[in-house]
Amino acid sequence: MGVPYVKPHILYGSNHQLRGKGILPTEVIGKWVKQYGKVFGYYIGWKPTLVVADLDMLKDILIKEFHNFANRPKLVIEAQPVVHTVVGLRDQRWKDVRSILAPTFSMVKLKHLAGIMNEKVDELLGIIGRKSKAGEPIEWYSTYQGLTLDVISECALAMKTTCQKDQEKSEFFMECSPSSRTR
Repeated sequence: MGVPYVKPHILYGSNHQLRGKGILPTEVIGKWVKQYGKVFGYYIGWKPTLVVADLDMLKDILIKEFHNFANRPKLVIEAQPVVHTVVGLRDQRWKDVRSILAPTFSMVKLKHLAGIMNEKVDELLGIIGRKSKAGEPIEWYSTYQGLTLDVISECALAMKTTCQKDQEKSEFFMECSPSSRTR
């Protein structure tokens, strides 16, 4: 087909290069993009894999030609209940779920969610700044739990909570936080 590819090892394919010590797989693929171009292949064991880093081509594949590229690679372990999650869906079921989920992740909605997340992170930084100026210890685990719960509650549940500010008074924090439960 004329697609440039990373020369594979007879047993490992290109995996030995992806799994090198001290370098991330994303860095290796970035190096390959520079070396082979925006469309190239490599091998995972004996299985050929195509990398497409061309944005126009990706748009064609993921939107215009989605019906030809509906499936992702099969899961390594196809066991219950994973095969019924979004990650494990295939064929028509994946297409149906994708069409339901796609509007949720429009650029406008993602920008809105990013604004909420930035607001919550600013709140976190304010709390950390106040505590550090006052010389108070910072309990990092519960601090990040509060941030996580505030973001999830507002982004996913459309609920305003005070999990960061008033953890002891926040019923939502107390119900959700494993550290607040007794066994």
